[in-house]
Amino acid sequence: MKKLLTFISVPVKASLPTLDTYSKQEWQLISDLQTHYYILDSENKPIAFKDLLTFPGFLLKNSKNENLIQIYSEFYFKHKLDKIINPPRGCLDSGIIFIGYRPGEKSFIDPQRHPIWLYGPSAKLLIKLCEDLQILPYFTNIYKTKPLENFAHRNNWGAIINEELELLSEFNSEKLKIICLGTYEDYEKYINLQRFKVYKIWHPAFLLRARGERDKKYQVWKSELEKILSI
Repeated sequence: MKKLLTFISVPVKASLPTLDTYSKQEWQLISDLQTHYYILDSENKPIAFKDLLTFPGFLLKNSKNENLIQIYSEFYFKHKLDKIINPPRGCLDSGIIFIGYRPGEKSFIDPQRHPIWLYGPSAKLLIKLCEDLQILPYFTNIYKTKPLENFAHRNNWGAIINEELELLSEFNSEKLKIICLGTYEDYEKYINLQRFKVYKIWHPAFLLRARGERDKKYQVWKSELEKILSI
């Protein structure tokens, strides 16, 4: 595993502890790892699929794409995405992009306010979906901070998401599968729909509210995503 920009190798933990057991040092490790990447086809140490899904930094399926990491780093640090809540993370060259509206209610849990990824109830359901379908998406949000302290900067967030999608297209030879969670109008308002085709599926929070019908709706949710991925 290497660090964005400086390319420093660091040890990789085969399994992260449960959220309740994170120590201050472990929170710091998670915070540090957000600017590291792991190359799946060049590392010998096996890592569980679920741990790959919750890795705080970035993944590359193909080591041939490593030359593009520097370009991504420039985008990442230009917008100081390492300094805001829930910066992007995940697999850069899978071609599958999940876009949320903004970080969830449980973006911060520890007193040191280190950023975390995909540990709230909705996020755990999304991780289950990815694990069931054996996909390693890239995760991002239209708005990458919460609360939205200055709504006047919405157009800037739109420019960032389109720049982000353009960059991800460089990592992938086929068209991106851009999957938006929920029906927020901001998706259509700020994503360049002439350049990118966007699909929508239920937000996992919708399933959590379903209570008695959650399992049934989960299967519908899963089938809908399978159809999108098969296109």
